[in-house]
Amino acid sequence: MSKNKRKAPTNHETAPESPSGRFWTLSIEPAQTAYIADNVWLYVVIQNRGLGMIGVSIRRDGDLMKILPGGLRAMPVSNALSVENMSNKPALVKIEFLPRSK
Repeated sequence: MSKNKRKAPTNHETAPESPSGRFWTLSIEPAQTAYIADNVWLYVVIQNRGLGMIGVSIRRDGDLMKILPGGLRAMPVSNALSVENMSNKPALVKIEFLPRSK
C-alpha cells in the first residue's frame, strides 16, 4: 500500500457524534485517501468542512465526485466508499450513514 493511502481511519477520527453512530467526522491529510467501506449498499450524506476540495468515490474504481469547501452532497453507495483529500490543506469531512430501504 502506498504511503499516501490508508486502509481505515483511526479511532480518534471516527468517533460517533451521536449515540446511533450514524455520524462520523474524519480528518484526512493532504493527498491521502481514506477507505471507509467495502461491499456496502447504503446512502451517505457528506459535508466538506475543510478548506480544500475533496473527492468521493462511491464505487470500487469509480470516478471521484468533487465537493468544494462547505459543500454538502447526498448519494447512494454501490459497493465501496472512499474520500480523497485533493488539497494541500488537511480536510475535515462529516459523513452520515443512512440505510437503503426497499
